[in-house]
Amino acid sequence: LESSDGLREAVLSVLEATGQFQETLPGLFQFYELGVRKGLLTPVPLGTVKMGHRGRVATLSASGSILRLLREKGLYSDYLSTIGAFPHRVTMLHATADFLVPDVPAAVQAVKAAAYAGELMLTRKRIQPNQCQHVFGVDVDGRETGTIYLGQRANADVWAKVYDKRHERLCRGYADPGSLCRVEVAVMSGAGATLRDAQDPYDVFFNFAGRSLVEAPVEFA
Repeated sequence: LESSDGLREAVLSVLEATGQFQETLPGLFQFYELGVRKGLLTPVPLGTVKMGHRGRVATLSASGSILRLLREKGLYSDYLSTIGAFPHRVTMLHATADFLVPDVPAAVQAVKAAAYAGELMLTRKRIQPNQCQHVFGVDVDGRETGTIYLGQRANADVWAKVYDKRHERLCRGYADPGSLCRVEVAVMSGAGATLRDAQDPYDVFFNFAGRSLVEAPVEFA
C-alpha cells in the first residue's frame, strides 16, 4: 500500500496518452469509444481501470478491452513496465482467443454437454459437473446459446468460460462480428500468472485451454 501513490501517478501517465477516459468515481477510470447505437454515433463505455486497496495491499485491475486499447496505442508494454517497477503480484490474468466457428450455438452446446459429463479439464484434474454453470438465452436466429463457466471461480487457481461472442456483441448493440466463439482462461497467482504472461499470453492460454477446450500446438501435446 505504501507504493500506491507512486503507482497511481505512473499508471495515469500511461493512460493519459490514450486520451479517452475520465475518473467517474475515486479510483474508477471509465474509457469510451465511439459506436453506433440505434443508428446514431454515440460514446459507448469501453472498459475500466480500477485502483483501490485490500487491507495493506494496493490493487490495480484493467478490463480486457482496455488492454486491447493500450496495445492499439502502442502503450501496452509501457503499462506493464510501469507495474513491474513496483513490488507486485499478478492475482488474476484473463487470456482469451476467438475462434471462427461455422455454427457457434452448436459448439457452445457441445461444450456444455462435455462439461456436465465431466469430460473437460484445465489442469491435470477433470472439472466436476458441479463445478460448471451455464447462462443461456435465445439469439437473433432463435437458437439457444450463451456462456458456459468451467471451474470454481471463487477458489480455483484456473477457471474458464466459453461463450458465443456474436450473441454477446449483438446483445450489447455492437455490429455483427461474425461467427465467433470465445474461449477465456482465468489464471490466478496460485497457478503462477506473471506480467510476462500478460505481455504474451500464448503459452499460458494453450497450457490450460489446450488440455480439452481447443486444439493446442504440437509443443503442448
